[in-house]
Amino acid sequence: MIKKVIIWGVGLMGGSFALALRRKKVARQILGIFRNKRRLKKACNLGIVDEGILEKDIREVVEEDCCIVMALPVYVIIEKIRFLKDLDYRDCWIMDMGSTKYQIIKEAKRFFKDRFVGVHPLAGSEKSGFEYADSRIFEKSICIICEDSPASIYFIRRTASIFKKIGSKVVYMNSKTHDKILAFTSHLPHLLSFGLSLTVPSSFLEYSSGGLRSMLRISKSTPSVWRDVFFSNVKELKKCLKNFRGNLTLLEKAIEDKDARCLESLLKKSQSKSLKI
Repeated sequence: MIKKVIIWGVGLMGGSFALALRRKKVARQILGIFRNKRRLKKACNLGIVDEGILEKDIREVVEEDCCIVMALPVYVIIEKIRFLKDLDYRDCWIMDMGSTKYQIIKEAKRFFKDRFVGVHPLAGSEKSGFEYADSRIFEKSICIICEDSPASIYFIRRTASIFKKIGSKVVYMNSKTHDKILAFTSHLPHLLSFGLSLTVPSSFLEYSSGGLRSMLRISKSTPSVWRDVFFSNVKELKKCLKNFRGNLTLLEKAIEDKDARCLESLLKKSQSKSLKI
């Protein structure tokens, strides 16, 4: 059991992580870092965290056998890495939950040698705020741990142990591979959902069926979070978009040519992948 976990960014992910730690009794004390006293008080009243502090007071609560979890937008994480660069407590380490990893790991290597672990739990929701926190969202999900993190084996193992205890399957890969894979499996789908939402006329939405609602659901995700994701993984995202445009062109041509055999072949090929999910 960890003596103290400090969660910087008590939103949906940070709040859910806090509840999961509490349910599985992984930490003796769970603190949250907040930007204002109103949110701090509400999170404590709801039982999301044991105690809340303001950002400026973080150094007063860091101690031995402590983990700082940054559940923040990507570029905010990079900014806070610099703020924590002088951290030096025995058995104390930092974990980030950013949705892209390479830029975060690259920045962390400038300031840390053995106590920064980059992770990405593949869980969540389009909703935001600790009001929607769910202690079970990590169960049966994958948690990616970046093996190129500037962290000792000791802290990587402790991080892995936490996620295993809250029900996640732990997978290891380097940060570049992570960003390449997630560009296809997460970042592109979100971008397409945002694009589809911009395309459909507002006056048509009342006639939408379950299909459109399913495709637009993730476009409700927090814009500032996804702005950082897209900007921090632009190289891999551009490759995905090029690939997507190529396949869209194939579909468009088959439709224009009324080539039933080609179109059905493409649709079957698509279906064979979607059935595996």
